[in-house]
Amino acid sequence: MSTKGIKILLEEIEVNKENFRHSPLNNELEAIHYLISEDYESYLNLARTMAKDCRTFTVLILERNNDKILMDANRRVSVLKIFNNPKLIPSDKEYDNLRHLCIARGSLGIKELNADIYYDSIDEDKENLMDALDELHINDNKTRKDWNALSQYRASQFIGSEIKHPWIKTLEYYGFSDDQIIQMTNKRTDIFNRIMRKSQLNILENGKINLNNDNAIINELCKIVKDRAYFLEDKPIKVNTRTQANIYKDILDDLIKKYSNGQLDFTFNIDNLKNQTEADSGVIPPEQTAFNFNKDDDSIDSNEDLDKKTDNRSPLKRDVEKRNTVISQEQKNELSMTLNRQVNQIAHELSILNLNVYIISVPIILRSFLQYSFEWYASNENIKFNHNNLLGIIMAVMNKMFENNLISREEKGALKVLLEKAEIINLLNEATHNFQTAVVSKTILIDFYDSIHPVVKHIYKDNSGQ
Repeated sequence: MSTKGIKILLEEIEVNKENFRHSPLNNELEAIHYLISEDYESYLNLARTMAKDCRTFTVLILERNNDKILMDANRRVSVLKIFNNPKLIPSDKEYDNLRHLCIARGSLGIKELNADIYYDSIDEDKENLMDALDELHINDNKTRKDWNALSQYRASQFIGSEIKHPWIKTLEYYGFSDDQIIQMTNKRTDIFNRIMRKSQLNILENGKINLNNDNAIINELCKIVKDRAYFLEDKPIKVNTRTQANIYKDILDDLIKKYSNGQLDFTFNIDNLKNQTEADSGVIPPEQTAFNFNKDDDSIDSNEDLDKKTDNRSPLKRDVEKRNTVISQEQKNELSMTLNRQVNQIAHELSILNLNVYIISVPIILRSFLQYSFEWYASNENIKFNHNNLLGIIMAVMNKMFENNLISREEKGALKVLLEKAEIINLLNEATHNFQTAVVSKTILIDFYDSIHPVVKHIYKDNSGQ
């Protein structure tokens, strides 16, 4: 259990370079400089007060691996140290008043402080320490600066107690700066708490929103908190601490519907597999396989479907509810066979694998198909490309085709917007490389392929080897 009222020498106490008011710093000197510069007028007033009448005080310390970490009173401890050594003050001219005060007054004569020590190895101690810090820093105190939500979060995280304002991890994950987090959360923490703790958002342990278009969602959430309002069904809805829980749910449902593009809830049901027909489930009888991989020679068997010619009409506008494959039959018929059997087979699989069943594997296959296809075309056309940048390869090929009048300005524009705005390539990358990623919805996959098909079609028309 914690030990109270222990005498500890001032020289043995180090100003915490992981103070929760700021991101971790390199050393004690940087920590002192931060405390002085963060709110100079407040710090100068504290120094003047302590210069007039300074008594010993109690500090809170967390003992971890034999290290004594100063958890409270960092500002006052730093004031004692700069009076002992004014050289610790930043050399900038704006701090001359503080420097002159310390030089004129000299040491405040305090060589040791009382310390309440809490032990990292004891869970109850960590919770008690956090409670003590809350009591000291959440209510107004003349010698202590109140903690904002970010400071409370960092303190609880560092101590290992119950995390305060856990949603801040989400803001950190999406790259918001300390200043941005503080600005957005100031006096709005309750609103953020009410929104972020809702299960619809599916927050992963690292803070990521596990939904499609998560960046758009987090930006919209921040706007809601800032504006304290949201347009729901074209009607302005007030968002504050008095907003009913069902309203928050409706707002989140609307956000997910608007930005996550109809993402599916993925549940594995073995009965789904058993009840599928061979065609629907993607099981291909050997005699019906598009390309015979067991042939001894390098020739390619003809395929009636692939050789079939279509009329000159644009691909039919499909009904997403009826279509269950990434590549439609009509689109498959527009792809000529190639001299690469892997490419031929993977295109065939994308035209038969049912998205209602293979929602995890199809995005991975689609990404491989795109990588094969666009790298192959770029190599044949002497287009420079980076193997690790699929988006860059696609854009380079698309621009080349436009220059050669193979695709229209409208086709290029539509695909460019989709690639840049919807972050579809990032979604495919995540599906391939991150086991924690969100499921890419059927709608997104079909819409994306329909937009990129005019380019894919020309890849195989121009490089068919026929």
